[in-house]
Amino acid sequence: MLIPREADSEDYKSLRSFDCSPLTAMWQLEVRSLLRDLELWRETVDRHVLVFREPDSEDIAAVLAYRDLLPGYSNSGFFVYALAVDARFRRKGYGTTVLAAALESFSCKCPGCRVTWLVHQDNEPCIALSERFGVAAEPSSEHPDYLVLSTTV
Repeated sequence: MLIPREADSEDYKSLRSFDCSPLTAMWQLEVRSLLRDLELWRETVDRHVLVFREPDSEDIAAVLAYRDLLPGYSNSGFFVYALAVDARFRRKGYGTTVLAAALESFSCKCPGCRVTWLVHQDNEPCIALSERFGVAAEPSSEHPDYLVLSTTV
């Protein structure tokens, strides 16, 4: 079981040491850069960073960062900036738990809206996770090394 909450300043310090191994060195740098940027990123309106912990644990097991797209408009939706599970907490179903909770929350906030995210083409676990939720990956025309994942909630 994971307990979610909005990230605070102490969480951002913890995210700097978030373990994203055994990803390739290039992908680890990309994820670490993303995690370092989250504290500044969340200061913008309609952007959210959630951290997930196991009960009785101080360690962050997973993080979800997303932004609202065009809130209040008929073509609104959500863009997932990051969904990551610390290496120490993998293979426990936490990625599935976080994605399921996110999609359910998005559906409650904006039924019928689109949820979109980019995933590096080598990130097989994330692609497989998305496919379990019926989300197909398509090549990105803007980012050649990435796939676009999108679904309606």
